[in-house]
Amino acid sequence: MGNGLVVIGNLTISSGLDMSSSQYPISVEGNWTNTGTFTGRSALVTFNGKTGQTINGSQSYQALVINNNAGVSITGGTTSIKDSLKIARGTFTTNNALVLLSTQTKTARIATIPSGSSLSGKITMQRSVKGGQAGFRHLAFPMTDITISELNDDIFLTGVAGAGNGWENYWANVYWYDEDYASSGSMDSGWVAVKNINESLDPYKGYSVWMYKTDLPKVLDISGTPLTGNVSVPLTYNGNGSPAENGWNLVPNPYPSAIDWDHPEVVTNASVAEGIYMWNPNTQQYSSYVNGIGTNGGSRYIASGQAFYVQTTGNAPTLTLTENVKSSANPAFIQNQSPSPHLLSLVLSDGTFSDETVVGLHPAGTLNLDKGLDAVKLPSRNPAVPYLASQSADGDLAINLVQANNPMITIPLSVRVNSNGTYTFSAHSGISGLFYLEDRREKSFTALSGGSYTVQLSTEDNPDRFVLHLLPEEMTVETNSENQTTVTTPLATTSQPAGHQYEEALMAVIGPGKVGIDLTSFNAEQTITLSFYDLSGKLIYTATTYGAGTPVIHLPPSFEGLLLGTISTENTRQSKLLYIGR
Repeated sequence: MGNGLVVIGNLTISSGLDMSSSQYPISVEGNWTNTGTFTGRSALVTFNGKTGQTINGSQSYQALVINNNAGVSITGGTTSIKDSLKIARGTFTTNNALVLLSTQTKTARIATIPSGSSLSGKITMQRSVKGGQAGFRHLAFPMTDITISELNDDIFLTGVAGAGNGWENYWANVYWYDEDYASSGSMDSGWVAVKNINESLDPYKGYSVWMYKTDLPKVLDISGTPLTGNVSVPLTYNGNGSPAENGWNLVPNPYPSAIDWDHPEVVTNASVAEGIYMWNPNTQQYSSYVNGIGTNGGSRYIASGQAFYVQTTGNAPTLTLTENVKSSANPAFIQNQSPSPHLLSLVLSDGTFSDETVVGLHPAGTLNLDKGLDAVKLPSRNPAVPYLASQSADGDLAINLVQANNPMITIPLSVRVNSNGTYTFSAHSGISGLFYLEDRREKSFTALSGGSYTVQLSTEDNPDRFVLHLLPEEMTVETNSENQTTVTTPLATTSQPAGHQYEEALMAVIGPGKVGIDLTSFNAEQTITLSFYDLSGKLIYTATTYGAGTPVIHLPPSFEGLLLGTISTENTRQSKLLYIGR
């Protein structure tokens, strides 16, 4: 068919109907009967009747809209959805014959159901799980009245009585998480095994399911009554363990749709940190996401069928969601996040596995764990995967936002590996400025602006071996709109603002504790301030002089190491990193 189709009465397909283009929708005001073949392609099908309508026959719709106050019912066959079901008005009665399809690239969803509209009956919800390594997947089953038997026809269950496969006495491969069981204070001690085929799958819990290599890839199909309307997800907090180990809750995406964690109708109280964490079985890493920032693929969008961690921090934690948090985004179980202009991403890789930490600038950031800005670090469950985090007063962080209140920002890193070998640090940044990786063991400083650093790491290394030093441009460069400022910063490889020229700074180390300054290009009557800061931003030495000279600065004998030297006039500032030896 080459045009849109508007059916005033009933539509009967006795042979074949092919909607050849997505721009040609179908609007039906009567009943739908299909005894032939319907090829919907990308066509939108809308039921627009004024009296009750029926769907009879088996077909797959790309997108289906119910727009009938009198309601629409499936009375025969199976109706499948490839993309979305939208119930704009009325009640859609499934009679247990609706399927939400899922492929490697697309998972169908039920869009936001407005007040006054409803879905009645059970559905079958598919969830495609990609191939890859055998291992745990964190899954959600947002339906009532279902048991673990729903999984028994899809994957190999072990340790589950009644599975009927001869492996009932083997280790269990389906778990849920109960923070109260983590009495030792260790996050990993909270797992509770599902041991009987008749145990319910709770729509308000997330599950960790081990999938064997022979089960991958796989399309899971779960049949039940989907959650709709407002949902309150139960959370717990028991106060055991350190801040990094305590308060973890594995929760579900409670809707058969992707959801947007940043939507204002995802509401938590003050006892819940804002970060979310997801396990990626293929990278063998936890992703994290908070306040617009993600690591290891973390995103604001949570896929249909995905379970994820939140962390509670106080008594009586709450989490509520509404239909409006549903999203038309089609994320995989893990989604990449776009870079931010205020962030630096640092990745450590061994060529097979990698880990990522993000540091950034925020006016409310502190050196502690800020639960609205930062994300704690969850280590990989695979000991072969490298570990990289930034340090705070409250433990290691995956995402760490700090104030840019010093000319230099120093952030200690935590680095651990399980095997000796060659590793690579790489940096990706939207921050204008300079970034240095200090290797305390080798006593070296490496510029990371747009580059990488290859290093030999050992299992015996001190985890505090590396330190990240940030010199954000907004803290070290001043501009003047009337007179073009010459900004002097070494090794700068990031793009810089127009009107700035980067060249060698007019200072150099000329001996132990001595810095020579060349001011011959300055006017002899020009007042110049010379300042030197250590890596914490503390002022070590300052002096005022005039141009046209070549002074030599003798730094305090107690100082040795990296510092930032600046030459400042009324309108300009030139900066250079110097290593002071003794």
